[in-house]
Amino acid sequence: MREYLILGPLEVRCDGELLDLGSPKQRAVLGALVLARGAVVSVDRLIDAVWGPHPPPAATTSLQAYISNLRRALRGESGGPSPIERVSPGYRLNIADDSVDLVEYTALAREIRDHVDAARWRDAREGCERALALWRGQLLADMADEKWVGPDSVAATETRLAVTEAHITTLLAHGDTGQALTETVALRAIDPLRDRAAWLHMVALYRAGRGADALATYTDHVRRLDNELGLDPGRELRELQGAILRHDAEIAAWPRQPHWSGASPVSSPTRSSSLVSDLESPTTEALSEKSVSTLVGREAQMTTLTALFDDSSGPATRWLALSGVAGIGKTRLAEEAADVAARNGDDVVWVRCPDAQGIPAWWPMRQLCRDLKADAAAMLSVPPGVDADAARFAVYERVQALIESRASARPVTIIVDDAQWADPMSIDLLVYLTTALRNVAVRVILTIREEEVDAQLARLRGALVRAGGRVVDVPALTRHEVTALARQTSDDELSAAELDGLFDRTGGNPLFVAEYARLPNSQRREIIPAAVRSVLDRRLVSLDPTTREVLGHAAVISDEIDVTLLAAVMGRDVDEVADCIDDAVDERIVVAGVGHNRTVFAHALLREEAMAGIKTLRRCRIHLRTAEILATTTGADSTVRRAGHLLNALPLAEVSEVIAACRRVAADATSRWDSVNAAYWLDAALRTYESLASEVQDVTVRDDLLVDLLDAHLRAGNVATVLDTVAERLTDAMRSGSTQTAGRLAATLIRSGGGWPWVPPGVESGPLQEVLRTVGEFTDGDAASSARVLGALAIGSCYSRDANVPATLLARAEACAQRAGDVDVLADVMIARLITYSGVAERAAESVALGNSIRDMAHTLSAFDEVIVDSVLTMATMTLGDLDATQRHLRRGIVGSERMRLPILRAQLRWMEAALAVWYGEFDRAREHFDTAFAVHQQTQLYVAGSGALAMMAMATQEGMFEQFVDDVLGIDRDDRLEWVRTVVSGAAGNSVATLLASGVATVAGVHGDTELAIAMVDAWLADREPMMWTSLAQAVILSGVVVELDLADRAQLLVDYLEPFAGAIATVGQVGCIGPVDLALAELHFLLGHEDAAIEALDRARQLSESAGSVPGVLRCRMAAASRAPAGPRRDRELADIAALATVANMTALASAATAARAR
Repeated sequence: MREYLILGPLEVRCDGELLDLGSPKQRAVLGALVLARGAVVSVDRLIDAVWGPHPPPAATTSLQAYISNLRRALRGESGGPSPIERVSPGYRLNIADDSVDLVEYTALAREIRDHVDAARWRDAREGCERALALWRGQLLADMADEKWVGPDSVAATETRLAVTEAHITTLLAHGDTGQALTETVALRAIDPLRDRAAWLHMVALYRAGRGADALATYTDHVRRLDNELGLDPGRELRELQGAILRHDAEIAAWPRQPHWSGASPVSSPTRSSSLVSDLESPTTEALSEKSVSTLVGREAQMTTLTALFDDSSGPATRWLALSGVAGIGKTRLAEEAADVAARNGDDVVWVRCPDAQGIPAWWPMRQLCRDLKADAAAMLSVPPGVDADAARFAVYERVQALIESRASARPVTIIVDDAQWADPMSIDLLVYLTTALRNVAVRVILTIREEEVDAQLARLRGALVRAGGRVVDVPALTRHEVTALARQTSDDELSAAELDGLFDRTGGNPLFVAEYARLPNSQRREIIPAAVRSVLDRRLVSLDPTTREVLGHAAVISDEIDVTLLAAVMGRDVDEVADCIDDAVDERIVVAGVGHNRTVFAHALLREEAMAGIKTLRRCRIHLRTAEILATTTGADSTVRRAGHLLNALPLAEVSEVIAACRRVAADATSRWDSVNAAYWLDAALRTYESLASEVQDVTVRDDLLVDLLDAHLRAGNVATVLDTVAERLTDAMRSGSTQTAGRLAATLIRSGGGWPWVPPGVESGPLQEVLRTVGEFTDGDAASSARVLGALAIGSCYSRDANVPATLLARAEACAQRAGDVDVLADVMIARLITYSGVAERAAESVALGNSIRDMAHTLSAFDEVIVDSVLTMATMTLGDLDATQRHLRRGIVGSERMRLPILRAQLRWMEAALAVWYGEFDRAREHFDTAFAVHQQTQLYVAGSGALAMMAMATQEGMFEQFVDDVLGIDRDDRLEWVRTVVSGAAGNSVATLLASGVATVAGVHGDTELAIAMVDAWLADREPMMWTSLAQAVILSGVVVELDLADRAQLLVDYLEPFAGAIATVGQVGCIGPVDLALAELHFLLGHEDAAIEALDRARQLSESAGSVPGVLRCRMAAASRAPAGPRRDRELADIAALATVANMTALASAATAARAR
């Protein structure tokens, strides 16, 4: 049995034996998992816990190493399964029969509270003693300064204080006033401003016969509260002072009951510190309504909110998300924040995200721009004549500049209410702002319905946390808080039984509590326990029937009420409809005057209830009528809104009309670089078409919609979505017997990774590959579809340890394509071959020839394929040393990717720009390209595959700063390097990226004396020669450096044999990095072997290539290799001095130091 101890420094004991948990970062990983108590912790959250808001590029790889180490440590010698499990989107610690001291402590605290409430003093005292024995110190004391520990630490400390207070109470119940006094003094030292601690101290003093000291304690406490907080003591404390002055018998016996008839109860301060009012009004404009329901609690949440406005240490941007279920009080807290902001002198901007289909792109951001007194249309328009990335970032930068400009004059508070309904483009902008806004006085508060969080919103929450923001979970009300809120809200006095029933029925949801309490007493008694939602209907029933009908139609049409449109749909006079809306405003069903005089429902649940009374088909008719009216209008968003209403009008609307409307909106979205919305509408069109009976569906029409949808997802960068959809649809195609569909899906899959394979590195086989193998048998009689499926499977098998697997699949695909006699099918297979061997050095010349053939062959996807060809050939031509051709393909590929709006290919080409800058020695420019490439790549769902780490490793190799790279990029401590390599090597077989990174770290290991590990890396590579892939040549060059550095002559010849075929080539890492001339590595190996002539020839070739292709690092490294072997003398010294000077200018500090040191020898 394992014991996880986190009350104090992190410890784990297995059958009583203390386990070694490794380095601080590794301990942080386990701490975060234990703190989750069996819940899944996402990879992003773990990375944030270990490295904070600025993780290194290889953080995921390092995290995997830490997880592997922890699994072994927790597994021990038992050989059983590790308690750390991989569960998407992260990991969880399976507690099972193990124990966590915090869980035990919390359970004991609940038991103690129940014992005290029931006056079971002996049980309470025993429970307190057990609980206090578990407390070794502050929660995760060795990580207490980390932000992610803070909220749980505060909660644990509060629980400890409550247990201590209960312990003092039990001591007094047993008459042990001496120990009670000792405990109260210690408690007050921890929290001297705590009323309850002062209350207990006064009672203990009075019980000990020290009444004067008790009164002096009260006086001191009152003075301190006034001096430090400007507050008065609570009612309970004031009453206790009076009781002491009167010598009430109640105090002499407390907490036991006195034995005389005249005793009156003395109340002590409540143990719970959070009383919460309800949330109803959603906007700052409606703050006047709050007088009905003043916020009386939420102290912890309000403390967090108030901290946002503390600019004592200078202006800063702060982010906070309020998360919880509908009606829990998120917007109510945001309103309080708006009040605080207004009192602070901030400009307050309230942005509301409506829940409706067909909302135009940027809708929340339009509100933001308008409230900041800017022209929303101009701010959010796409600049003409620029690429997709530039267009998007231009809009982002405009909004950033607008906010910063306003914040330079006075602080700005932005509240985004119901962020779960924001459109994807607005969410992307918010993600950008989390990193872009820095030292300006801006506070951004989001409210999020936790039950509607999708991948987009999860990404925003992750970005918010990485920016140092907080996600505050707003909890339900306790029984005491429900009582306080109901009594505050209701005009009637509720009995204890009614309050208990109210808590059971509402589950502590403040909105339901408040709505119930507002009902007249006669109606309140009629509500049955299961009818909590009918509370909302009761308020609507009180309205005039005509008003209810108008509200029902308004609710069906939209969250925002357009009186003119509503009147047209209902065929009513505008004034009549407006009067009804005014009635609803009077009853606070809807709120008027919201942001630019909009009228909206006060809460989404009220809108849902208003809609509930309208039957389904009648709703459809309302939507259809609305669509008809919108078809005659010319508003900017009419097309989108019409399509949304037509969708909701099904099945009354004509399917062909719905599909045409969705396609029209999708085309418009695509023209505005908004592929996310294009995919949404195409998906709606496809689902609509597939709702028809199967016998009336046309497979070609359906497949056209499906392929267009997948293309839109690819243009949006949603590769993972495409892969999941293809796998699902391939299965459907087999079930329906459609080989044509299978073939078209496979053709899309072939190109889904741009110029890279669609499968991540190191994955030999997975679910999609298995599906493709089955589909390959299914399409066997259809030559065209078989060719495409086999081509897609070949790409999926590109990392197979048996080179014959992809080669055989491609040969079969080509044979099928020849039989099919279709030029489009042949092009698909040729592209499949090109991508299967993308970036592989031994296939470079073949790739150039194949790419040119594809370019010369006219076919349907020629324009798309030309961009893929250019992207792949940037790698092939650079490997071959033809940098002019590389530049030509790069420029042409960039133009094509921007013209066709292909973000994945554009991201890959951005990596290539960084790799070329490294070759030329333009390291500052390379870093700029790297930052852009990494940011753009992360906006797609294409696997990152350690791209950032590999790119920086290549740059560090050229700069000669590899040792610094090891710690900065991998995010590991100096003392952890070698263990990191061992872990990666033992657990990453077949993962070319991980082993390449480990090879680089082994280079550092050799320099620092761990020759055994460095040799092990070399020997492992020599012994396990896998088929060549895009990392292989770079790894061989890096390991050659290890062999030379450690003087391993017996291994050198094997590396010479491997590298000789690539004489005259450049070692690249796909598109993400450049290691340098292969001949330079060959020269060093030949020198080691004593092959002087061969070494000099290789060195000459390396220098000639570097000079002709403009590589400053290559030239200097070649000169250094020659000078270091030149005879001593003035000529050698001058050469070394010149190398040192030029290396310094080029920012190659390690090479400059080496040249200077060589002169001194």
